[in-house]
Amino acid sequence: MKSTSQLQEINHYQDQDFPVNVYYSDIHSMQPPGRWLRDFHWHDELQFTLVLSGTLTMQVDNLSLPGQAGDLIFVNTSLIHAVTQMSEDGSYASLNFPYRLLAFFPGSRMDQDYVLPYTAGGKFSAFSIHPESEWQKELIGLHKKITDLFLSNQVKGNEYSICIKIASMWNLLISNFHSSGNSTSINLLRQQRLQSILLFIYAHYADDLQLSDLAASANISVGECCRIFQNILHTTPYGYLTNYRIQTSVSLLHRDLPISQIAGLVGYNQVSNYIATFKRIIGCTPAQYRKQQKNGRSTVMPASEFFQIPHRRKKALFHSAFNL
Repeated sequence: MKSTSQLQEINHYQDQDFPVNVYYSDIHSMQPPGRWLRDFHWHDELQFTLVLSGTLTMQVDNLSLPGQAGDLIFVNTSLIHAVTQMSEDGSYASLNFPYRLLAFFPGSRMDQDYVLPYTAGGKFSAFSIHPESEWQKELIGLHKKITDLFLSNQVKGNEYSICIKIASMWNLLISNFHSSGNSTSINLLRQQRLQSILLFIYAHYADDLQLSDLAASANISVGECCRIFQNILHTTPYGYLTNYRIQTSVSLLHRDLPISQIAGLVGYNQVSNYIATFKRIIGCTPAQYRKQQKNGRSTVMPASEFFQIPHRRKKALFHSAFNL
């Protein structure tokens, strides 16, 4: 899993010799732990997100990809993305794995002809897959079988079968991609520049940052910096920085630290400014939020508690979504 505030997600697998994960998430328990709704991030792995129930929207660059129960959303490697909207009954399972898993070994014919051409260059980026044509139904069906094995804790002994299913999913995707009409190009240079700025914010959010500092971290002009944020994240650089600071302070409020100290740790020299900004974004003051958490009034299940849910409940949620 990644740390709670890291933007570039580093997946740590339970079995390092089997680098495949399925993350279950709903509106109350985003996964991995530390993930928030509208929490933009990226990772090296390919991602296939199966909508189990309700509706959601995945944003990738300037693409807005809606999904409903039974739909699949594909996100290519290293693209900034987030679930930006989800219905109250929404839930999904994301299958993540390194693209090198598809190549058998580096430099192979499979790697050269069937993996790298689709994972580099930006033309094969992100899109929704609906259960309409036969190949789409088959691809979604393979994901369901993999998800079922993970949510029912039956991965051990089925690793090879899962890898075969993943390879079959990839073959279906690249064989039918152009006929699906979903081809969309993403500006990879713009993605890389935004990633540089976000990593700079992650490292320096407690400092007195100016817009020129953010632009300089990616060697671009202030104007280009603003355009990138607006086009991809639909916010201003300062708006993103402010939300990131407040999000980070929420985690600190669970520790026994004075609110004045927390304000300084997330870049606010004046406590009153921090409290006013926190209330505008979260809907209550930091002290009220801390009190609610201590009194157990929050109705949101912490993501870290998700794995305490019995596997039978996870499996039941999956099966009820697809009448299995």
